Amino acid sequence: MELRQLRYFLAVADSRSIVSAAESLYISRQAVSKAVCRLEEELGVELFVRDSGGVFLTPTGVLFYERVRAVVKELDSIADQMRTSTERFRLRIRMAFAAGTLLLLEDNLMRYCSQKENLEISCSEHTQEECTRLLQEHQVDLAVGGAASDNPQFVSEELLRSPIGLLLRNQPDLEDMDIIDISDLSWLAVAVLSDAQLLAFCQRHKLSPQYQGQDLYRLFTLTAAGKCALLLPKCMTPREDPRLRWFPLRQEEDWRLYWTYPQIAEANLLFSSALEELHLHLGPAVE
Repeated sequence: MELRQLRYFLAVADSRSIVSAAESLYISRQAVSKAVCRLEEELGVELFVRDSGGVFLTPTGVLFYERVRAVVKELDSIADQMRTSTERFRLRIRMAFAAGTLLLLEDNLMRYCSQKENLEISCSEHTQEECTRLLQEHQVDLAVGGAASDNPQFVSEELLRSPIGLLLRNQPDLEDMDIIDISDLSWLAVAVLSDAQLLAFCQRHKLSPQYQGQDLYRLFTLTAAGKCALLLPKCMTPREDPRLRWFPLRQEEDWRLYWTYPQIAEANLLFSSALEELHLHLGPAVE
């Protein structure tokens, strides 16, 4: 039994004529007649009595008509609701960013949101550990930070790689330098963003940062004042500060940015579709 057959049946019952029903449906008389006959065969009953005066419902047909009219009306109502649902529905994605990472993606993220009428993205910044906790407790849908999750319930995808280097106050005695060796840093006071990867880098190379924190603006200010050199990935360097210059380290290690979300999200077509679009729009922001 198909919805098309039910619509043809109702049209014939309402008009009491196969010809009139065919005209109202903009199809051939043969198509209507064939559909009604097949419906009667499937049900194993006669729905209409046909005579020279027209087509009339049998007692069984009357009962069937009342039930079918209610079903088709409900299906039409559902279809109307689905067509207009995009006007009322808003998908909300809660994102947690580890310290310093939101600034890398914010412009493209806001640009993407402005193009999507039914998408709302809320952002907050935390430590890497707090981002992980919020994700595990389902208080956020997506976490962005420097650590990939090893929990099988979550999916981690790499968003960005950026070389680690030193941001220094631009001084005449540095003009001839192109690259810095990590072993030559004993004479420098070093500051570092409180990021798990950068702190692990310091530990591997036996660096003891004199300054540490999550406030990048404060760290940039200390560096511009000549009080320290700032260890950070190139992607986080200020773009328009002539006082500061970034030097790559000879070790050529990369800092990595990941986003992590629950594995179950990939089974949610609506959410996974939004994730895919987000990935496409965030990528160009960090090239």
